[in-house]
Amino acid sequence: PVNALLSFGYAMLARALVVTLSATGFDPFRGFFHQPRYGRPALALDMMEPFRPLIVESAVLTAINNGEVRPMDFVRRATGVNLSSGGRKRFIATFERRLGQEVTHPLFGYRVEYRRLLEVQARLLGRFLLGDIHPGGVMSYALSFRNLTLGYDRYPAVYRLDGEIAEGALTAIVGPNGAGKSTLLKGVIGAIRPLEGRISFGAFARHDVGYLPQQSDIDRSFPLSVVDLVAMGLWREIGAFGHLRGGCRTRVADAISAVGLTGFESRPLGSLSGGQMQRVLFARLLLQDARIVLLDEPFSAVDTRTTADLIGVIRRWHGEGRTVLAVSHDLDTVRAHFPQTLMLARELVAHGPTAQVLTAENQFRARQMCEACTGPPHTCGRRAA
Repeated sequence: PVNALLSFGYAMLARALVVTLSATGFDPFRGFFHQPRYGRPALALDMMEPFRPLIVESAVLTAINNGEVRPMDFVRRATGVNLSSGGRKRFIATFERRLGQEVTHPLFGYRVEYRRLLEVQARLLGRFLLGDIHPGGVMSYALSFRNLTLGYDRYPAVYRLDGEIAEGALTAIVGPNGAGKSTLLKGVIGAIRPLEGRISFGAFARHDVGYLPQQSDIDRSFPLSVVDLVAMGLWREIGAFGHLRGGCRTRVADAISAVGLTGFESRPLGSLSGGQMQRVLFARLLLQDARIVLLDEPFSAVDTRTTADLIGVIRRWHGEGRTVLAVSHDLDTVRAHFPQTLMLARELVAHGPTAQVLTAENQFRARQMCEACTGPPHTCGRRAA
């Protein structure tokens, strides 16, 4: 009976890995250690090895010890032992609960469900095969830009950008108007496609990214309340037509409370001040639980108290090991709260510790580089400075 449960669990885990590998661009039937043959998911079986005791064998022990699967659920046949229909349903429920349990990632240190850990492992394998990780090494970046050019109507707004954003970094993106700062964020979320080069997400994927747009991009005349907009942070969990149930309602209320808007739940968006609206958008981001957080002008048109409260939320994300990138024109705030800065002027001007980036020389060069961009064709660059 125990072997029957283990075999069933291994089959379900292999199936989950086949789906995960296919979704991340692998052929699950071409492996390294298990001999490929027709119908055998060799790569899924390779990746399954470290997860067998953690997921399947743990689920089997839980099902037996808690009486979720009982001796009467096993049917002996001439060819072996089978699970009854009721036994299968109860064990599947136990297996799914185990996949949903959170653990601390051994490399990155953040909390993640076993189900998500399968995907992270697949993406790490992909980064290794692409040469982004060396044997025995650990990938330390959340975002990587390689010869990245982004633009509109074939005219570059970000030109041949190379660089990496470290895992867990708190980074400000600065530069003159028209430097390509917002365009870079839109490229990361996939709103615009690269004209050249690529963006890599390390062990993450695009759905791990949370994005706060500029307030001017939001139609506040649309008849939504505060709670409606905040609840959109749960879209991936409940879907477009799902309903907020008890646990979700509690999480929405907690997010609203975290940004200091308790009592505003029923207020329409059009009645909010700029600072209150920004708090609502931060609450929505809190619910998204993103590993990479992109903020486009988060402190624009908000009062000093709101800025301080939002910086507190950003510090919380940073303390949890999340990667945060924020576009800002407020260099005093950047100096005070952002350890890393990336300065753009369509091309990269400087990237590193904030004190070393925000020098008068770099700021002057950035202005010169952007002033050289008088229109198509693209003429700005370091040579212009």
